[in-house]
Amino acid sequence: MCAEGGATVERGLAYWDEGQNQRAIEDFTTAITLNPDERASYVNRASAYFFDLKDYDRALADLNIALKLNPKDAYSYSLRVDIWEQKQDYQRAIEDSNAASSSPKESINYERRARDERKLALWGWLH
Repeated sequence: MCAEGGATVERGLAYWDEGQNQRAIEDFTTAITLNPDERASYVNRASAYFFDLKDYDRALADLNIALKLNPKDAYSYSLRVDIWEQKQDYQRAIEDSNAASSSPKESINYERRARDERKLALWGWLH
C-alpha cells in the first residue's frame, strides 16, 4: 500500500471508531482509488456499509472484490455469511461458511454453518 493510501485508511478507521461513518467510507473509497489492489480497504468499507449503514448490497460488492484479491480471506467470507443471513439467503450463507471453515482460524464457522443448515431446512419447510 502506498504511504498516502495507508494514512487514508488509518484516518478512515479513526473516523469509523468515532461514529463518523460517512467520512470513514469516503476515506476508504479514496484509499481504494489510490491502491485498488489493497484488499483491506474494500473490507473496511464493506464493514462500514454492513454494520453501520445496513447497505448489504454495497457491502457484498466490496467483499466480492476483496475475495478476488485474496480468495482465502476467511474474514471476508465470514462477513458475507452475516450478510446472507440478514438477507435470509441461507444456502449462500452455508456456502460461504464452508469456504471460511477451510481456514483453521475460522472454526467458529462450523457452528454457524450448522445453524444456517437448520434455518434453511426450516425455511424450506415453511415455504
